[in-house]
Formats: sequence, C-alpha cells, structure tokens
Amino acid sequence: MNSDIPNESEVNGQEKNEAVNAGPTPAPVAAQATVAAQATVAAQATVAAIAPAARCGHEIVIARTAYDAAIRRQLRHVETYALGSFRWQETISGRQLLVEALEPVRGVPSGASRPPMDSYLVLRVENEPSPLTASELLDRVQPLRSHFTAAMVIHADPPARWDACLHSPHGTRTRVDAVTVQGPAPLYLTRESPADPPAGADRERWSRTAGALGDEVFARVRRCRVNVVGAGRNGTLCATMLAGLGVAQLRLIDGDMLEPHNQIGTLGLDTNDIGLSKAEALARALHRQRPDLTLSAWDKSLLADDVMADLRRRPADLVLTSVDDDAARLAGWLLARSLLVPHLDVASAILSGPADRQLLGDVRLFVPGRGQGCPVCVGGVGNLDDTLYALNAPAGALRRGEATSWNDQRAGSLIGLNSLVVGAAMQLWLDYLSGRCRWSAWQRLRWQPGSGLQSDFAAVTSVTNCQFCG
Repeated sequence: MNSDIPNESEVNGQEKNEAVNAGPTPAPVAAQATVAAQATVAAQATVAAIAPAARCGHEIVIARTAYDAAIRRQLRHVETYALGSFRWQETISGRQLLVEALEPVRGVPSGASRPPMDSYLVLRVENEPSPLTASELLDRVQPLRSHFTAAMVIHADPPARWDACLHSPHGTRTRVDAVTVQGPAPLYLTRESPADPPAGADRERWSRTAGALGDEVFARVRRCRVNVVGAGRNGTLCATMLAGLGVAQLRLIDGDMLEPHNQIGTLGLDTNDIGLSKAEALARALHRQRPDLTLSAWDKSLLADDVMADLRRRPADLVLTSVDDDAARLAGWLLARSLLVPHLDVASAILSGPADRQLLGDVRLFVPGRGQGCPVCVGGVGNLDDTLYALNAPAGALRRGEATSWNDQRAGSLIGLNSLVVGAAMQLWLDYLSGRCRWSAWQRLRWQPGSGLQSDFAAVTSVTNCQFCG
C-alpha cells in the first residue's frame, strides 16, 4: 500500500464516497433556511440550523470570534457594517470563502475604496420589517468589476433568516448555499431544512449519548468530519471515542506499520493486524464497531505533500493530532488553520526521573481565528529550526540529528494514563461544541504516585508577534 497518492481504504469492500455522503442538493434560491435566532442589544445574537453537511457550490466559513463581535457591534450600532477579506479554498464539494477577521465600518462600505482584484465579505444585520436582500446589499456596495465580493444579510427579527450571494468579476452573481460559523458552539446555516431526528432503533441506539449531551450538541457531533493524524495508542483511543460519540466521518492518517509493541495495549486491534499500516488496521477495527461510519485511511505521513494537499480539499470540522513528532504536530495545526477549524493536540508520556517516573499528559485545543495561539508560541514544539527543516524538506531528504527510537525519549506507555488523557481531550472538545470552552486552552494532567491525579487548566492566546498565529 505504498502508492504515490494517499490510499483511501475500501473498508469491507465498499468504497466510501464523501461527495455522495455529503448531503442533499441545496434548495432553490428562493428557499429560506430554517434557523432560530435570539438577538438582544446586550447579548450575543445566535443564528443556528443543525443540518447535514451540504454538497454546495459556495460556502462562507467565518471564525466565531469575528462573527460574534460583528453581530454584537451591529446590534448596538445600527449604522455599522462588518467588512473582512476572505481567501478561497477549493474543495471536493465546491468552493469555500474563509473569513478569519471582520472589522467594523460606519455606513455602507464602498467597493470603490477597495483595491482592484480584492476578495472581501460585507456582513449586515437587519432589524427592519422588510430587510434588504444580499443582492440589494451588493447594489449598495457597488463592487468593482474585478472584485470578488460576498454579501451576507442576517435578519434578526423573527422569523429569523439569512441570505448571501457572491459578486464575481464581470458582474455575475451567484448564491451562497451555506454558511458555517466555525468556533465554540459552531453554527451551520443552510438552505436545506434541518435533518429529521433518528427514528426507531437508531434513536434508541444513541439515546444515552444524546441524553448526556443534549440534542443540540449531539446534533453537532453527528455532523462532524474529523481528521485524525496519528494512529498509535492515543490516536486509536481518540478515534474509537469519536466513533462512539457519533461523528459522521473519520479520516485516519499515519505512515507507520503496526508492530507487536504497538498492538499490545491498543484497543480493538489483534495480532492479525500486525504488519498492516496503522491507519488501515484502525479503519478495519472502527468499521467493525460502527459499520455506518464513513472512513478513509492514508498510510502516509501528514508531511507528504500529496496528503496535505488532498486533505485541504476535503472540508472538516476538527483536526486531531496524536503524534510524537513536532513537525507533524505543527503540520496538523497548519492544516486546521487552512481549513479554519479547531486543532486538538493530544499527548502522553512516561518519563524516567532520578527519583521516580513521571506520568504526564497534555491536551491543547486551538480555536480557529486570529490570536488563538499555536503549538509554536503556546507549547508543543521543541527545536523550531529542526521542526521547520522537517516540515519543508523535500521527499527523501536526510533527517537532521541522530536517529532515535521511541524508548530513547520515554520509558513506556500505559493504557490507563492514555485513557485519562484522551478522555480529557474528548470532554474539552465537547465543551467547545457546547460553547462552554470559548478560547484556546491547555489541560495538563500529572499522576502523582501515592497522591493521585493533578490537573491544571488555562486559557491561552498568541504571544506578541508570533510568526505563525500572531
């Protein structure tokens, strides 16, 4: 299984086609999203429709921090608009317009004030009984013929609804089929009606999880597409827990083969899996657990150019890394940033000390958007020069430094410690989905022999002038 392109496993002989599983075709332009909105001058406006990920031509993706600030500001100052640049992301299902930051503008932004060949979004919150449409907002902005200009209007008064369209060079206008507000308590706006709740046996099957999370958070989990980088002991636990929580899709990335010392202590795998790629072995185990789960496996490193390029074309809702390589960890964060989705990094270690062994675990959650930190400035990357060399070196290049084995750096691995750390990671991600964790965060776990678990938690942000996230 060593081809020149990433290999997507055909689990149980059935090819999983992401485009087919992406959801229904969007409704006509005249259709309106079924959304719920609560908007007050003092509180944050929320516009939400939980629906399957739609196969769409154009989708706007906005960082939640930027969206919240824009909504609050416009509700307080009705003459204000929000304006921000976007970058294009070509995907297997269409084109995404990614917006990391929005700035307030008093009065209608003028296209004449923007440079030629510019790409930008204008966001407007309307409280009028007969609010304007996105196309009418474009008429007010009057973008230049060379501009790509997206206009989005949120109608805050009940019945809450939204509209968005895109002006392309030479004056053509195209509707926007979906909007994702990516961040704590993510919002999914679509022209399709929300999916019907599971019925019968399927509802009973998920009743305990849905009861624990609540319907709204469980619906967010059920639509999530997760890239899992690293299929070792922690990565396998992460993927298994994600499958058990009900995510829609898992993409597994690991270039290593399963060895006997990997298989022992890895849930779901047996001796027959030894010699397979870790990603394929894990995909087979997960398929046995959840035959309905859409699975893809890449038996290559994330650092391979073709793997990174392919994953950037596939919309995701989370990038999770569980790796023992700083370059792969940083590559995972870069992938998450390029997709404008959260990055969850999970690590555990048992280190030999002069007096006793240290049992440690780290969970880092990086929320999408500017100023939310990265593995370089917050922690998670040791020698930056060596990391950047490994990240940018061409295929087949010599590695820097001496070759090391896993046990040169740590004493071993325990499934009990791994389970503690991965469980904390899953709960932190669920807190993010519910909106209880609104900022990037670092959870440090330390098992003190004889006195139990010590836990430290802190919100984190970028350091000043960080070259990656500042």
